[in-house]
Amino acid sequence: MVASAFIEYLDKVTADGEPAPGLYDLSIEFLESIEKASSSAETLLFAYIVRSLRLLGVSPELDCCVSCGKPHPEGGFRQFSVSAGGIICDDCANKEKTDRNALIYKPSFAIIDVFRYFQSKPLKTFEKVTLKSDVADMIRRILAEYTERYLDVDVLSSTGELEA
Repeated sequence: MVASAFIEYLDKVTADGEPAPGLYDLSIEFLESIEKASSSAETLLFAYIVRSLRLLGVSPELDCCVSCGKPHPEGGFRQFSVSAGGIICDDCANKEKTDRNALIYKPSFAIIDVFRYFQSKPLKTFEKVTLKSDVADMIRRILAEYTERYLDVDVLSSTGELEA
């Protein structure tokens, strides 16, 4: 299921005849890692998607409030706005919540730290990593909404847990 979601995602985000060397290299890294994975391949897929967002030019803002630019404090912002495109401070989140189309998550774990970790580490780092089911569910929902909004790609939202 993970390999199928990967192929579908890659097919939808690449343009025919357009070279994408960074995405190609990341895809090779993913395929090599999934072959060696001794635990959840779903974690590898999440890391792949997060890393690919930067290459596709739609990476979420993780360093400051995406709305007002307030720097990420030591304790960190704990809200992620899909509709705004990244982390968001409490003040801006309260303003954005008046919009019925706002997609704001306030997860019980440090999602920003998880996304940063995905962005900064090679995919082989995740060959032996399995996320707790509640963490995986939250990441799946956020990435599904994010990729659907910014790439018009829907490969995660209806899949539930990807591994059978």
